[in-house]
Amino acid sequence: MIREWIAGRLDQVAAGIDASIPEDELHTFLADRLASDAPPQHLPDSVLYSAAYQHAAAIGLCAPRPMIPQDELRPLLPAQQDCMSWQLLLKDEKIARWKGVRPGTGAFILAVSMDRADDDGELIEWMEVLLRHVEVRRKAGLMLLPEGRMDQGFLERSQVAYLFSRAGVRWNDLRFLNAALKLNDWSFPYFRRAAVDSAAWWYALSLAGAESALGGVLC
Repeated sequence: MIREWIAGRLDQVAAGIDASIPEDELHTFLADRLASDAPPQHLPDSVLYSAAYQHAAAIGLCAPRPMIPQDELRPLLPAQQDCMSWQLLLKDEKIARWKGVRPGTGAFILAVSMDRADDDGELIEWMEVLLRHVEVRRKAGLMLLPEGRMDQGFLERSQVAYLFSRAGVRWNDLRFLNAALKLNDWSFPYFRRAAVDSAAWWYALSLAGAESALGGVLC
């Protein structure tokens, strides 16, 4: 399968350390999560559900049906003023440090990336630093600084994973897609048992986004 080929090409040594979740198990979980007869009706869950459903439908896990456009994700992300505050902070520190990241890092870069050109040097630098952090720190990466609740940490992982799946398609770079797949695998045991809340819907979106990106579907 494509997932195994990517892991084999980009991460041969680590692939033997971190066992991947079987693709069928991920797809079954995602299809079951999205198959609800009563999908969430309130923001932000309704938008996250809709975006995840579109990705899943693109790879045949769900029957296509009218959904909220994916660009409706933008209001769920940091506002322009908040993004400017983040950018001021980044003049004095890296987007990711050895021990972890600030809460909201994934959402911040996701918001900024929607307004930046593909060759934007600052965006590319942030993405490379964040990718390297995940590649080196692996499961120990993306810890929140200051330390946050467990659900906040898994929310951060999901937002970064969705960011990476978009980047993999945007720049045709399998490194980002590989990192997205691993982040989703590492979070699966938690979300398989967690309550269905906004963090869980972000995970559904990150999972559906990465799986559809494998088929060449634009995130």
